[in-house]
Amino acid sequence: MISELQKYIYNIHLAVTRRSQNLPYKLKKDFSNISEDVEVELTKLATFFEKHKHIDIEDFFKAPFKIHSDETYLELNFFNSLKAVKCYSTYMKLLETEDPDSSESLIRLQKSLKFVMDFCKEHGISLEEYVSFLNEGDTLPAYINHLKIHNINFYTLHTLTFPKPDVESDILNFIFGDFWKTFQTTRNKYQCSKRMKIFGEQAKTKLTTKLTKLN
Repeated sequence: MISELQKYIYNIHLAVTRRSQNLPYKLKKDFSNISEDVEVELTKLATFFEKHKHIDIEDFFKAPFKIHSDETYLELNFFNSLKAVKCYSTYMKLLETEDPDSSESLIRLQKSLKFVMDFCKEHGISLEEYVSFLNEGDTLPAYINHLKIHNINFYTLHTLTFPKPDVESDILNFIFGDFWKTFQTTRNKYQCSKRMKIFGEQAKTKLTTKLTKLN
């Protein structure tokens, strides 16, 4: 039997693939005639996404089409490969420094700020306390891991006016590759942005107010 997650994965793959070809599509509702081979691939993918819950499924399927613009169709089995994981990692790296005023960047910032708010509510902390909050047993601030697994992005740091991380550069560069270069590049873009900076300032004020009332 196909699970709801497997159905969702199938339809995201369908939608992303059809959009990459500029073709219309209709989401599949009847899975009674799905082939055994496809079911096997869906089972593997569902296990992967259950294990890595931080990965956005749509981003994962979009990645190879964004990295290789000549690609128009990829079978499900491709997404169970290391190549697919590498494409996703490369794509997420590119997104870190994309135009802050693009619609996609603004949507990602909005999602990131919602994540921060939910995290602060869950742990009963303020926005100021989030900067230095440590999960039990951790030695690095929680937001460093959130940044690593793309729950938040560099533009989130600038929106919340985070100070420069009080973490050794060697550690940051080990985790992110070129942390300070990306930090400064995105900071400059954020400061020069028109839409994101205004949106970010307003969002931070609202977020601070909401968390103050809750705590």
